[in-house]
Amino acid sequence: MSSMPEPNAATLSYLKEYCDPKRRRDFAVLLDGPWGVGKTYFIKNFLKDYPRHLYISLYGISSTQQIDDELFRQLHPVLSSMPMQLIGRVAKGFLKGTVKIDLNSDGKDDGSASVSIPDLGLQKELSNPDGYLLVFDDLERCSLQISDALGYINTFVEHAGQKAILIANQNEIISRNSEEGVKHKRYNEIKEKLIGQTIKINSSLSSAYISFLDDIHNQKVKSFLRSHFYEVDSIHLQSKTNNLRLLKHALWDYERLAQYFHDVHWQNTEAMKSVLALTLAVSIEHRCGRLTDRKQIQRLMDGGLLRAMERQNRKDKSVEDEIEERYRTVKFDTNILNEEIIADAVIYGRVVESDVTDALKRSPIFAEPEEIPLWLRAWDYFDLTDEEAQQIADKFMKAFNERTFVERGIVFHAFGILRKYAELGLINIPVGDVTLACRNYVDDLEKSEKIEIILERSPTTDWSGSYAHHGFMCIDTPEFKEATAYYIAKSSDILERQYPQFIEQLLSDLEAGGNEFLLDLAHNNVHYSRFADKPILTAISPEDFLHRVLKMDPRKQRDAFATLNLRHRFPNGDALNSEKPWLVNMKAFLIAEISQAGPVASQRLQHYLEEYLSPIALS
Repeated sequence: MSSMPEPNAATLSYLKEYCDPKRRRDFAVLLDGPWGVGKTYFIKNFLKDYPRHLYISLYGISSTQQIDDELFRQLHPVLSSMPMQLIGRVAKGFLKGTVKIDLNSDGKDDGSASVSIPDLGLQKELSNPDGYLLVFDDLERCSLQISDALGYINTFVEHAGQKAILIANQNEIISRNSEEGVKHKRYNEIKEKLIGQTIKINSSLSSAYISFLDDIHNQKVKSFLRSHFYEVDSIHLQSKTNNLRLLKHALWDYERLAQYFHDVHWQNTEAMKSVLALTLAVSIEHRCGRLTDRKQIQRLMDGGLLRAMERQNRKDKSVEDEIEERYRTVKFDTNILNEEIIADAVIYGRVVESDVTDALKRSPIFAEPEEIPLWLRAWDYFDLTDEEAQQIADKFMKAFNERTFVERGIVFHAFGILRKYAELGLINIPVGDVTLACRNYVDDLEKSEKIEIILERSPTTDWSGSYAHHGFMCIDTPEFKEATAYYIAKSSDILERQYPQFIEQLLSDLEAGGNEFLLDLAHNNVHYSRFADKPILTAISPEDFLHRVLKMDPRKQRDAFATLNLRHRFPNGDALNSEKPWLVNMKAFLIAEISQAGPVASQRLQHYLEEYLSPIALS
């Protein structure tokens, strides 16, 4: 790493000459470069050899008074850091030869101390030929007009003979000023007068990398990164962003994942290099705005072949295609860590240790063959030889015929694999017979009471069209769609037959003072509502429901009616349409109850009717 050429070597040489106190220079130097290229890191590293400097960030500065205050603070740290309650506020009058002191912060001077300009004034200290080097960073982020900021700096350079280095993203300045017409012309005039040399700063990972590693705290991760600088630099160069800040954040993303790698993983250097390259590339592409969501990351990591098949006759390339072409050394369809883990880490900063370690255990690189589930070995057929693929296909069909696959997501994978293997001719089932084979599979599961009813959201089905971090094969084929629809229909039928026992559980929970009645019947921000989109109320007559509720105390009655209102006020499409007649009948029964209730109860029930039920019970 130390032998790498320094791309800013000529700049360093020029600045050393410029800062030589024996050489008189009546102009300022502008260090120019895009955001994230490493300008601030470069100048701060350079200033280590020039302790007599004043570094001012102009970010957000809106007046020259603020710059004066910051210069004073750096010139006189003891005075400027005294507790406010002892010396009050140091006013601008100090620079004119007097320190005005406001002890009680009432805006009035409570005293003053005469200080001569030659002792503490800015002019003497800054005009010394061997005086301070002035450095003004973030010029383009200054809230002052850029021309005003340059005019202010020019007073030091032209009138006080000071040397100054300005740091900016000049493209942003030009863009900002070009929109302001006359001000753009004034900016160019002052810049021409003040700036004698503009130097482009190049991205220099070789000089910044050690600093980046200082922010990596896991020692094994740091050691691996230290040994693989060239791989990191290669990804940085291939990104063409010229932005070290993006790379720094990408290294932090990588550490969040790699901290959970074990010795057995680190020993496989090639696999670890593959994960490093993948993580850095995805992170950089996301942070620079080219990869914006999880689905893009999924498509990128699904592999170029699949995207080409989807594109078919389209000639245009997708964002994912362009990214894959940009990073020639990155294997995006790696089967070490899946797309969900990478996306969670990069987009949300979410990394769960068990997810990482489980993914590594399932990876063909680290798992023993017998530890990899059969469906997963069958799914990952693409890199097998014909002989190996046929062996897996034979084992898969034996398991399929024995109805070994039971878990719903795995059953769906089996349907997709069956369709793909029929297409490839690896099994003795024509594509046209795949749907029937899958329907027979579902019927057999139903007979053995193994159809899965899922009421909670599964953490492995966060993305539509995948399960256990793997996308379903042949998902767009009619055979796959018909097979999975048949399974879902059977599952829904079984669920509907269980509605009575579920509604009994919810009413019992309401009677006991629980919250599941509300949380399971209406969408909420607490947890997933199991029945918010299922017409479960049709499993109980509206009259029985009302009588059950009216036996509860008034607060629970209110909760019940409020839940009905919330449930139907914001329905999800037409899912609850079959409950509309139920609500109308409920309203009629409630009106009848009101007419027979006592004075307090009738008033309360009338409120429930008008506030909660009437707005949703529309005939």
